[in-house]
Amino acid sequence: MDRVDSTEKCRALAEFWGKNIFALQDNGICWGDKLEEATPDRNFNRFGSAHDTEGCMKLLGGPKVNKVYIKPQPIKSVWGLKGCYKETSGRAI
Repeated sequence: MDRVDSTEKCRALAEFWGKNIFALQDNGICWGDKLEEATPDRNFNRFGSAHDTEGCMKLLGGPKVNKVYIKPQPIKSVWGLKGCYKETSGRAI
């Protein structure tokens, strides 16, 4: 994915595929998931908050750090930035 407009491109892909959550990782890699599929052991925050690790909030995520956006209810609401969350070799999103 071209890094230009990565947030908007990832949002558009998430909407196209019916996802309610998307994240950018490692300067722009796009991930998506549905919140209703999340469980306590499979959720974007299961590895904890990353605060501003590696400048995540200024960039497009970081190494093993997801910059998470959630589409609030109702479905036609605006996507909102949730924050930055840690990632490990097991997928959080």
